[in-house]
Amino acid sequence: MRKIATITVVLTLLVLLAMPSKASPLVFEDEKGDVADILTQSNISKSGTDIKRLIYYQYDSGKVIVSLEVYGEIDPHTYYTVALTTTEGNKKIGYAIAYLKSEEIAKNLGVNETVNKVLAVENESFNKTISLDHKFEIINKDTLRVTFNLLSPGESIREIAVMTWGLEWNQGLNGWFPRYMDFLNCTVEQSQPQQTDNENQTQQSNNENQQDNKGSPGFEAILLLPAILIALLILRNKKNL
Repeated sequence: MRKIATITVVLTLLVLLAMPSKASPLVFEDEKGDVADILTQSNISKSGTDIKRLIYYQYDSGKVIVSLEVYGEIDPHTYYTVALTTTEGNKKIGYAIAYLKSEEIAKNLGVNETVNKVLAVENESFNKTISLDHKFEIINKDTLRVTFNLLSPGESIREIAVMTWGLEWNQGLNGWFPRYMDFLNCTVEQSQPQQTDNENQTQQSNNENQQDNKGSPGFEAILLLPAILIALLILRNKKNL
């Protein structure tokens, strides 16, 4: 019996060592009820567009899981965009994530070629955009989760921004347009330590190195090009609404 117990312990340790390790999750919270009407700038109640929480995991292998939770349910009439900035040495890499459940609306907006994809750009040069393998999932109706691999496992997160756009049909213009939005920008001052036996110490370090704000993003602003183009479109047609 003792020999069997020893073999079991050894096998368990081998399985644990084979499992990919990851840093403790970065969790960014957003307040409820801060969705803004684009035209009036007043806050409105739109739970499917209202960002609740953003969770970021990064494994040693470079695998990344980003989970966006809203206060309501993932809405087919909401355009979800996430932009991630990482660094490796002097190199800066940007990732743009865009998701829209309704293919019909995506075609009407003219974003069907860029939506439901994960794109990567290196060193702020847009001459070459790399489309990455990825997987989108909707969890418990209120969470959009995307899984993909970074270009290099040695990259460290520096900033991540989320913009959600609530879309409405405009009869006069015969098309879908963004009418309300929510925004969360999160910065990370330094690379995250890997998970250790001292879980409390690691989690405290993570909390000290992350910051939520509603300020303007840097590199991500350009990476959110599809969403920004939609915003410019709505402003251009504002007088016709």
